[in-house]
This record gives sequence, structure tokens and C-alpha cells, in this order.
Amino acid sequence: MVVTTDLSDTDLEDIIDEVDALIDWDYNVSGVPALVLQRASRLKTAITVMMRDPSSFRIGEYSEDRTKVIEKMDQEADEALKKLSSGSLQAFNEPIE
Repeated sequence: MVVTTDLSDTDLEDIIDEVDALIDWDYNVSGVPALVLQRASRLKTAITVMMRDPSSFRIGEYSEDRTKVIEKMDQEADEALKKLSSGSLQAFNEPIE
């Protein structure tokens, strides 16, 4: 997932650190492979960045409110992290709808 943002590198690094800490705090992910955790972190970081300005996509008169899409992505990421914490490594191999 690629998210375009005007946030500085420092702001993005702070968000990544916060997301990683929240994943560790909220879910029992001990024993989960690092690559799987990195994918979870990237997804939750992208969601967090988009939540900063959920309706920012605008081209001329066309604009798109991404709030519902962001909420759905966040819900699916949380469900996948819950699966990971229960021992299912398939959680992040499933496609996000």
C-alpha cells in the first residue's frame, strides 16, 4: 500500500514507532515472524497516516471521502492481528477486500 502524504520523515518515523508499540501492547505477537509483523505495521501505519486527513483526495471538482474505506481497512487489520495473536500465521496472507 502506498500513501501520499505531506508529513515529514520525522512525523512518519514517530507514527511507525507508535504503531509498533501499540501492536506489541494490544496483541500477543510473541513468536510471530518479523516479516509478518512488518506487514502488519506497514498496514496500520498507512491507515494511521490516512486517518490524519481522511477526505484529502481531491482533483479539481472531484473529491473522495475515504473515511469508510479507512475504517474497514482498520477493522480488517485488527481482525488479522487478533488472528496472529491466537497463533494463526495465515492472517496476513489473506487478501484485504
